[in-house]
Amino acid sequence: MITFKNGRKLDGNADYYGLSDDLEVSTGYDSTMYCAGVDENDDLGPSWILTKGEQIELATIMIERWTRFLSRAEALPEEA
Repeated sequence: MITFKNGRKLDGNADYYGLSDDLEVSTGYDSTMYCAGVDENDDLGPSWILTKGEQIELATIMIERWTRFLSRAEALPEEA
């Protein structure tokens, strides 16, 4: 689970978060979050829409995680 600085929680299925080639945010198997200013959907309500600040914070968190993943892989011996 990710807790944003504003206190809102993003609870991904098994703590998985994804980003498609079209920059759609998924939170597990079949849930999609929508991004304010990009793909508004009035039918879903605000609980399904990431604010600008939340989008930036989520991107920062995921970049940090992928950077740690890359560093771990780079540290492996060549034969791994």
